[in-house]
Amino acid sequence: MNGEGRVVMTGADIKGNIAPAIDIENCTSVTITGCNIGKANNSWPDIPNARINNKNGTVMIGNCTFDNNSKGIEIGSDADNFSITNNIFKPSSYESIIDNSSEKAYKIINNNLVRYLEKNKNTK
Repeated sequence: MNGEGRVVMTGADIKGNIAPAIDIENCTSVTITGCNIGKANNSWPDIPNARINNKNGTVMIGNCTFDNNSKGIEIGSDADNFSITNNIFKPSSYESIIDNSSEKAYKIINNNLVRYLEKNKNTK
């Protein structure tokens, strides 16, 4: 999602491959609720399920389930107005939420269910 506009997504099953399933930049307003978000498989662990780098707009992601095939949500340094609440991140050895936004950003990251698993020594 890139460009001015308002996006509302509810109840979708969204999978990405070599890119995030959700990539948000320069949108006026994005609301994502009750969705399953993830990767088609675990071949791209360094690419997050979702990436937010939205400046001067609002992003709300809530009540979604994120799979464990890669990192969960990566928040970029330009993200300045967002809410990430009440999501479930399936148990994973990858980081669930990586927040690189400014301390001055208007943000809520709260009530997310996260369980980190250590990587198996026999896996990459």
